[in-house]
Amino acid sequence: MRTISEFGDPDAGRCAASLGVPGVFVVSDIRLVRDGLVWQLQRDGRLEVLGAGPPGPDTLADLAGRRPQAVILDLSGAGSIDFAGQLRTANAEVKLVGFALGECETELADWARAGVCGYVEREGTAEDIAITVLHALKGELYCSPRFAAQLLAQLATRAQAVAQDRDDIIASLTPREVEILHEIRLGASNKEIARRLGISAATVKNHVHHLLEKLAVRRRSQASAMLSGLIPAG
Repeated sequence: MRTISEFGDPDAGRCAASLGVPGVFVVSDIRLVRDGLVWQLQRDGRLEVLGAGPPGPDTLADLAGRRPQAVILDLSGAGSIDFAGQLRTANAEVKLVGFALGECETELADWARAGVCGYVEREGTAEDIAITVLHALKGELYCSPRFAAQLLAQLATRAQAVAQDRDDIIASLTPREVEILHEIRLGASNKEIARRLGISAATVKNHVHHLLEKLAVRRRSQASAMLSGLIPAG
C-alpha cells in the first residue's frame, strides 16, 4: 500500500491555499504513525494534508514541490533534529510543529534553534496538533505550560553560559587587543586603527591575527559579533 505522499497531488498546496485551508505535510520515520495522523487530520478538516513521508532527502525534495505552510514533525525519530535543520535551511518560511515530546524533554532549546515553533506531548491528540499548527501560522508559540517553562529555563541557562564564556575570553585579552576589538566593532580598517592608536598597520595586523586566534573565529565580523553576544564562543 502506498503512502499519501506517493498519491498526493503536487498542486494540492495551491488548491488548499486558494480555499483558505492551511496545507501541511506530516513527517515521521514510523509509517503507522504517519498514516494514522494523516487519517485523523483529514477527518478533523481544519488542515489540508498535502503528503507524508520519513525524514530524509526524498521528503525534502517532495516538500519543495508541495510547498506546505506547515510541517508536522515526529520529534521522537533519530534523524528528526537533523531533518529540522535541513528543512529550515531549505525553507525558512515554513512553520515547523513537533509532536511526541517526552515526559522530561531536555532538548527543547535545541529544537527551538532548529526552527520548531510549536510542541505537542506524546499524549497529545490530532486535535492538539491542528490547534498548535493554527497558532504557529499566526506566529504564536503553543505548548503546555510545563514545556513553556522548560524552554524558557533552558534558553536562560544557555544565555548565561554564553555570557560567561564571552566574559572569560575578553578577560584574557590584552589592553591593546581590547582597544583593537573595539575599533573592529566600529568597522575600522587596519589602516584606520593604526592611525587612531598611533601604531603601524603591520602591528595592527599582528594584533588582529592573535585576537582572532584567541576568540577561535576566522573573520573580523565574527569577533565583533562575539563581543556583542550574538554568537557563542567557538
